[in-house]
Amino acid sequence: MVYTGEVKQYANSKFIEVLDLLGYKKEDIISKLSLCKEEEKFLMEYLYSEMPLSDISNYDFELFHRYVKHAIFLRENTPWGREIPEDIFLNYVLHYRINNEAIEDCRKIFYDMIYPRLEGKSMHEAILEVNYWCAEHATYKSTDERTASPLSVLRCAYGRCGEESTFTVTALRSVGIPARQIYTPRWAHCDDNHAWVEVWCQGKWHYLGACEPESVLDKGWFTSAASRAMVVHSRVFSSYFKNEEIISGNESVNTISNINKYADSKIFSVKVINSKNQPVEDVMVRFEILNYSELSPVAILHTDEKGLASIRLGLGTIAVHIAKDNRFIYKIVDTKVSEELIFNIDDSADYEEEIEAQAIDIVPPNDKRMPPYNITEEEKAKHKERFANCNKIREEKISKIIKSIDEIQYSGKYHSEIRDILLSAMGNYLEILEFLNSHHNEEDLDKRVNLLMCLSKKDYIDSKYEILSSHIDSTVDFNNNYPKEIYFKYVLCPRIYLEKITAFRKPIISYFSDDLKNSFKRNPRKLWKHIEENIIEFPNHEYEELYTTPVETLKMAAGSIMSKKILFVAICRSLGIPARINSSDLAIEYYSCLNESEGSFVKIGDEVNGKASQVLINNTSNADLKYYQNWTIALLEKGAYRTLALGRDIFEGEKANINVAPSHYRILTSNRLPNGSLFVNKYTFEVKAEEVKTVDITLREAKISDMLENYELQDFNLRDDNGVRIQASQLMKDGKSILIWIEEGKEPTEHILNEIIAMKQDFMSIKDQIIFILRDRSAMENKTLQKVYELIPGIKTYYDDFYENVNTIARRMYLDPDKLPLVLISSRYDKDSNIDGNSINGIYACSGYNVGLGELLIKITRE
Repeated sequence: MVYTGEVKQYANSKFIEVLDLLGYKKEDIISKLSLCKEEEKFLMEYLYSEMPLSDISNYDFELFHRYVKHAIFLRENTPWGREIPEDIFLNYVLHYRINNEAIEDCRKIFYDMIYPRLEGKSMHEAILEVNYWCAEHATYKSTDERTASPLSVLRCAYGRCGEESTFTVTALRSVGIPARQIYTPRWAHCDDNHAWVEVWCQGKWHYLGACEPESVLDKGWFTSAASRAMVVHSRVFSSYFKNEEIISGNESVNTISNINKYADSKIFSVKVINSKNQPVEDVMVRFEILNYSELSPVAILHTDEKGLASIRLGLGTIAVHIAKDNRFIYKIVDTKVSEELIFNIDDSADYEEEIEAQAIDIVPPNDKRMPPYNITEEEKAKHKERFANCNKIREEKISKIIKSIDEIQYSGKYHSEIRDILLSAMGNYLEILEFLNSHHNEEDLDKRVNLLMCLSKKDYIDSKYEILSSHIDSTVDFNNNYPKEIYFKYVLCPRIYLEKITAFRKPIISYFSDDLKNSFKRNPRKLWKHIEENIIEFPNHEYEELYTTPVETLKMAAGSIMSKKILFVAICRSLGIPARINSSDLAIEYYSCLNESEGSFVKIGDEVNGKASQVLINNTSNADLKYYQNWTIALLEKGAYRTLALGRDIFEGEKANINVAPSHYRILTSNRLPNGSLFVNKYTFEVKAEEVKTVDITLREAKISDMLENYELQDFNLRDDNGVRIQASQLMKDGKSILIWIEEGKEPTEHILNEIIAMKQDFMSIKDQIIFILRDRSAMENKTLQKVYELIPGIKTYYDDFYENVNTIARRMYLDPDKLPLVLISSRYDKDSNIDGNSINGIYACSGYNVGLGELLIKITRE
């Protein structure tokens, strides 16, 4: 392929700029580049020119070279290869990185599995086919935040949305189709985030749900949800691109705004001046969405020489927090009515005044229903059949793995633990089994099992026998200066944070002199001082969600702050010192023994002696407060708040005692309403050294009218007793109707049916408004359902297969379609409304288990 002089000059000049960052790898990389063919050399320089420093450190030249050779092959040997613009090809076909996944030699593996199915297909048809293939091999399952690689997802057949989208983008790029991961870092209307995929096809970007195939492009359950987003973005690991709107970036990664495609939006500007009306440069500007009861930054910008920072946002409420020199100001703004905020930096402070409670209302962008898709009933039926076949293929694959694991005979005291671990490992179970089977005696087996039990379930799907064994072979023996569980979790365990697990012990032990190692053992603070003095940070050349492995951080003498913390813990554990990164505040800690039976973790940099400071939090609400659902506590540091990862629930009328460092704190309580809005209380306070601070917090309550919404739903069909289809709108009364999709015999459905029985007089008064929807007549055999019909004989019954209607309605009402029963309160649109076609007004909905739902349904119907 012929590349423009523009991109060749770009790659060459950028590559020259980063030569000094290549460290000890520089000579080897230059030598190997000289052996490459001309096109390969250019593409390798393009990748290295803005590669995150951690990738330069963690991966070898040969791995990237294989990506380059495969990309060249695709350009020449796919029907669409030559149609792809230069910048699109370089960033979204060639490039090895999608987000923060581990990089493996996987493109040829995916190509060999997929491409035979694409012969004779157009690019558009090929994209749809690739997503069907993805659904055959992976489905959604909630996992921890470390991103599994595409090969790991292929082995275990599941992943969260970020992993499904990384998997699907890999599948598409492997056959030469440009693809990228699209993210809303936090939804504005519910406590979650989501990732999906965009593909470039015939001159335009289109979207699709990863591992969620549809019969057309630009269709997904998240379409309406995305119309309520405040921020939608993607990442590109280069600065060579065209026609994109940049949010922020550095020398290794740029964040691109994609929201304009999905939601109504506008450019919103923040201007920072001083009291003399002069612009202030390099002020950090954090745009924060209230989600999971915390103000989470979804974009972090810095003001330019004009004191400006701008971003395209959806039309809703957002918090803007500015900080400079450890001083800050924040404001809540509604972008529906405002397009600029002006801050006077001289009004900033280094802490907030103590307040008992400040009420804040958060309103997300309005719902925007998308036009219906032009899909025939025949196409719907064909897609339904294909999707069912995808599920069948994937389930058969999983069943074969489970059968193979169940055939393993493993005796001994750890039989059940080992079986659970192997089941979690799925397609990687042979690696784990080989690690276990390599034990020399019972004591060795005990160490191996305990090492595995200290790992996460996700670690089982990608851990390798050789690496795990290296941690057994090179670990110092247990001594009696601390409890055995401390040894297993904080000395033996190779998992430190979210980094790639590597065989770091032996290289670390041989790296330092005996004198230096002994000084670290006597005083671990000297180790951190050594790291601070010898490891350089290059934040402008890093992607903050990637980490350099411990050995490479040492060898390169460079790494991010988190890479340095991981290195500290790795060195401590290699030397037999229990150490960890504290999950709540990300501080590095080592275990100090007071005597043979007592000890505690000590924070590096914690100079405070005496009793710990505490916050005594008193829940005065008439409800339980669940952490990361309706309350959080955040620590003020360097002019910004960081949420503590506590996971601490406080039941109604109870208190929680939390150990904290002396500092300023903020507590948020939030009540998420069905329409997506939030009623928030904010509390700010200081905790002094050795103080026990008491803080009363409560959840703001909502009225029924606050809980209702008007979501336009497309009319849908149900079946009567004779199998005749009837439109739902024809069944509805002029007022409100209650539709319940019944999953008979299951606890959540049993619960609402029992609440209806207990409130039979109330439900008798609205019996004509109630519609039960069953899968088939066999549901009538359920005793609880029979009793409801007996006590309230006016309830109407219709039938549905629970496939399309449940999924479409639940998603449209921003609910989980996998949780039944689905309850919908709705009404018909007025005949004189300007809504085209037959539509239904969704007023309220819920799914799954909900205590007190019966009473709420009565209140809403009477509202």
